[in-house]
Amino acid sequence: MEAYYALDFVSLLLSKDTPRQAELSMSQHLKQHVPMGSLGMEKVQPQPDRPHEIKDRETVQLGWKMQSLQSTADSLLAAATRLETEVQHETQYWEQVLAIDSERWSLCRMPRERHTLGVRFGFLEGMLCTPYPTSHFSTTPVQY
Repeated sequence: MEAYYALDFVSLLLSKDTPRQAELSMSQHLKQHVPMGSLGMEKVQPQPDRPHEIKDRETVQLGWKMQSLQSTADSLLAAATRLETEVQHETQYWEQVLAIDSERWSLCRMPRERHTLGVRFGFLEGMLCTPYPTSHFSTTPVQY
């Protein structure tokens, strides 16, 4: 639909200079409601920029650049803070896993939950493996 509007617009523009050619591409609705040649155009030379306009434009450009750089810096700082928090949680989690391992407990992965670590206890024939109690850790287990 928009293509027809664009065609009608260009046809109406051309109808001032070449009415016969423009009439061939106009829609019936446009021919009935708008007189031929009612829309025209002419090429106008732009005025040269004044020095104060150039300076204003450069100031605005500099402001936009500074604002975008500040926004980028803020998002990088927020990401760094988030990553630092995650590293602290990971470090605490692995310190707790190593503490259990250093006490000679056997660590294993849960059979149906491959992302969960467990502690093997009892007889080796039984191979009973239980996950860490959640109250023992202050963070959630890391998923692989």
